[in-house]
Amino acid sequence: MPLFTTTIYHLMEVDEINATTDGRKLRSEDSKRRIVSAMLELVREGRMAPTAEEVAKRAEVGL
Repeated sequence: MPLFTTTIYHLMEVDEINATTDGRKLRSEDSKRRIVSAMLELVREGRMAPTAEEVAKRAEVGL
């Protein structure tokens, strides 16, 4: 099905899926921000190579 997964399933039936997708996208973006922030905090605290578990715990996200 390539061609970028058939143009993301025809843009996921645009209007019908937008509300659901927007919520997931917002949560995903929030999680990414929290992960980056947690990683930076841990590095500033001297943890130069924090584990995924440490970052996830600090960011309050699941693995």
